[in-house]
Amino acid sequence: MFDVFTYSAVTAWRDLAMYAIRMPDFFPRLAGTSLPADVQSRLNALLERRGGELLDGQTGLIADIAGMARKYPGPPIYPPFETSPNTRPEGVAAIVLAWLFIVAPEDMRTYAPVVENALQARLASYDIYEASIVDSLNRQMSSLMHALGLGQHGALKASALSTVCGRALRDWNCG
Repeated sequence: MFDVFTYSAVTAWRDLAMYAIRMPDFFPRLAGTSLPADVQSRLNALLERRGGELLDGQTGLIADIAGMARKYPGPPIYPPFETSPNTRPEGVAAIVLAWLFIVAPEDMRTYAPVVENALQARLASYDIYEASIVDSLNRQMSSLMHALGLGQHGALKASALSTVCGRALRDWNCG
């Protein structure tokens, strides 16, 4: 049981660290849209600023590890992630879209459908990645609980990533 516990704990930490390291790679950005250049630039500046605020607001060991890893010179090496039949993305694009309606209401009244399509396309891979991380964490937690001789835990939700990593894309619309 020690090997199961150790493997599950290490895998959970690795998954969390890799998630936090990769998170900025998924930040929303509008590209290749039919938006006027000035609108796209203005919205991208808002999105970039908010992404920076999310990173600045991250705290804790996972956030510290991720911050140090992102500063390391050299190409990032990410392990592949696997989706499972249990993977059900929750759609972060709607959260970002709601935020844009608050911070750029004039642009969004005019260009909401174009922005929504672009965000959904850009964030679809994040949704799948986030769901796969949560699914993996649930598998590891089940193994940890079993190795400790404890009962099953309640399934973690995507919001757990915000708790453990300090902040996540799901927190885009939060203070």
